[in-house]
Amino acid sequence: MPIYVSDSGLTNLKTELSRKWREYDEICAERTVAHALSGDGWHDNPHFNRLQQLEANKNREIAELQRLIGTSVVIDPSSRARDRVAIGAIVQLRITDLDSGDEIEQAWEISGYNENEPYLRRLAYNSPLAAPIIGLMPGEEVETRLPRGLALIEILALLEKWP
Repeated sequence: MPIYVSDSGLTNLKTELSRKWREYDEICAERTVAHALSGDGWHDNPHFNRLQQLEANKNREIAELQRLIGTSVVIDPSSRARDRVAIGAIVQLRITDLDSGDEIEQAWEISGYNENEPYLRRLAYNSPLAAPIIGLMPGEEVETRLPRGLALIEILALLEKWP
């Protein structure tokens, strides 16, 4: 299943993969030294065992990043959805906390996979707030569970540009 990312999102994934490979190489080098220093008692060496576990964990992280990069589809940021909430859309929302009745209106740009940048008002399409509204049109609403509790999210408008 593909994931959708911006150019910078793909660059970030590749940078993270390079960093993980460097960490992996450092762990392998340290494990080799630990093995050489322990002689035939490596199996009773907690430091060596810990390094083996770190190596296996780093290997899994690398495999996951390679999978994400391999399934990435770069999205065109200039093609804003204007009829439905989609990646690239700027959406005006009303969020009602169903426990307290509090309402808040916010505008967010829906961005690529794990590309949350709250200070820039960008929300990844796979985030708890964006995922349930993908595909909705202005005037539609959805009830969903957010980290703070049950909420009703209403799509007020899709904007061509930031107000």
